[in-house]
Amino acid sequence: MLDNMIFAHTKAADLLQSIIDAGAELPDGFDSLKELLRFRAMAQESAKDAAPYIHPRLQAIEHTGEGGGPVKHSIRVVFG
Repeated sequence: MLDNMIFAHTKAADLLQSIIDAGAELPDGFDSLKELLRFRAMAQESAKDAAPYIHPRLQAIEHTGEGGGPVKHSIRVVFG
C-alpha cells in the first residue's frame, strides 16, 4: 500500500512538473491534468488504506495514569 502511495504521488508530482514546464494550457493540458488528478486520487486512497496499519486509533491506546489509575489533567494559566 505504501509503495502504491509513493508511486502514485511521485507520478503526480512528475506530471505536475511536466505541465508546468510545458506551459500547457487547456484543452492541450487537459489530458495531463486528468491523469494528474487520477494519480493524486490513487495516492490518497492508498494512504487511507495504509493508515490503520501505521497510525493506531485513539481507542486502541490504553489511557491510564500513574499506577493504572485515571489520567490526571491540569491546566496552567499564565498571565502577562
